[in-house]
Amino acid sequence: QGKDYGAYVQDLVELTPQIKLQLGMRADRFFNRADEVGEATARGQQSTFSPRVGLVWQPLERTSFFADWSRSHAPNVGHSGSNVTYDAEVAEQFEIGVKQDLIKDR
Repeated sequence: QGKDYGAYVQDLVELTPQIKLQLGMRADRFFNRADEVGEATARGQQSTFSPRVGLVWQPLERTSFFADWSRSHAPNVGHSGSNVTYDAEVAEQFEIGVKQDLIKDR
């Protein structure tokens, strides 16, 4: 049996008319309780923070270049036979690209 709580905040900040900065943060708290054979009860909890940072450069009205980095977590609330808990799995994503609006205002 487990419970998960999470909160996320993100904002897009215009540094100049052509440059925008995107910042985000997610906080998670995971709780787990597992009844083992006999009277033993395994309990585990984890807290994780997942940041996100992105940058957009828009040199032309319909052309944007962007770069983005983020980190995410997946809880690992299982237990071993020795009642040891394991750290959450961590993933990182990097993305770069170009966006071209082919049809104006769409």
